[in-house]
Amino acid sequence: MRRAFTVTVFGRSSASRRSGEYRTASDLGAAIARNGWTLCNGGYGGTMSAAARAAAAATIAGGTVMGVTVSAFRRARPNPFNTRLRPTADVFDRIRTLIEFADAFVVLPGEIGTLVELAVAMLVAGRSRRPRPIILIGDYWQPVCERIRGPRAPEPIVVSDVEGAIAAIREHVASRSVRRRARG
Repeated sequence: MRRAFTVTVFGRSSASRRSGEYRTASDLGAAIARNGWTLCNGGYGGTMSAAARAAAAATIAGGTVMGVTVSAFRRARPNPFNTRLRPTADVFDRIRTLIEFADAFVVLPGEIGTLVELAVAMLVAGRSRRPRPIILIGDYWQPVCERIRGPRAPEPIVVSDVEGAIAAIREHVASRSVRRRARG
């Protein structure tokens, strides 16, 4: 049995419930769930909690919100909206796991941890035979991507909103189906 299509979301852990980033993450989580995709993220607070809460509320039967947590973060508690937890030993294992499960990445504004996740996702996606889009919501990361772009790094897709991110993911899913049928 093939596993569900998984969208890994990176973003700020310190986003407050009143922020635009939190609302965007919430809209994104709900849209991921409505499409029947698995949401994968860091499993804690901020945009992670916002996306997980909305996805859990909108999830159709059998949907999954996977939180990838870090055992070394002893004081941090995973948010209660994760339907599945994947504990990892450390931050490096966490990033590897978040990237390993991803069929697509969506990156919200963030801080140093989000920057590291984005850079590693670009590095891995650029060297993989498995095409995976990296979608940036807003132009927050665009200047960074311009500086770290390399010959093998994928060109991030910059969209203005959640609808644009979902459209880019759907386009990727459709192209995967075409490639599968062609190999068929």
